[in-house]
Amino acid sequence: MNGVHIGEMIKNVAFQQRVPSKEIAEAGLFFYTNASKLFHKKDMDIEAVIRISCRLGYNLVEALAEQYLAHIPRIISGRVNYSLTLDTKNLIIQAHEGNCDFLKDVYIGKHIRDVSKKNGWNTVEMGKKLNCAPNSISDLYRKKTLTLKKIFWITDVLRHHLVDEVYLSRMCIAPLHTFDKCVITLTDKQVLIKKPEDSNFLIRYTRDDDEKNGRFRTKTDKETYKTI
Repeated sequence: MNGVHIGEMIKNVAFQQRVPSKEIAEAGLFFYTNASKLFHKKDMDIEAVIRISCRLGYNLVEALAEQYLAHIPRIISGRVNYSLTLDTKNLIIQAHEGNCDFLKDVYIGKHIRDVSKKNGWNTVEMGKKLNCAPNSISDLYRKKTLTLKKIFWITDVLRHHLVDEVYLSRMCIAPLHTFDKCVITLTDKQVLIKKPEDSNFLIRYTRDDDEKNGRFRTKTDKETYKTI
């Protein structure tokens, strides 16, 4: 991920979504005075990236994971649900994502320690894998959060998809779709959305078997947003 510039990536998505940098800075828990510097950050705390992703309606972490961690098996430890609102008057389909409240309970160091314990690696062995001293490993186990690039690097080194297990499995980010014409097919099991003028646009929301309250989770068969 040496060539990845997080700020530039956020800038490109923000430009497409027409979201002011000040709003992004607020979402990422930056001070307003730092808003203009946001796009210059090559790396960023992953929790800030997740909050910004929610504001943009674009999962930056997912996009990067698909590009740089595709060789590591995914781990789905949770189930994410969406509620769906169809506004036929204004031709808007809004999938309401959950907020970032799960982050307050996430301590990435604990998850890294659990991986080392599961594999029988002590701090010395973990130090060799991560190229650092054993006391640094002890400090790592106490971390609440880390930068996005460091977590991606640790995920790659340990060959354990921490990014998916800890974050992606809990993130539920769905963008706001607006378009002139669409075809919506409704059944008791799914909502299927197509754009007649764009064969590459297809979104499917399927109802979980154990859900009885009309909530849906999304399954996108094709990319609805171009990756950067």
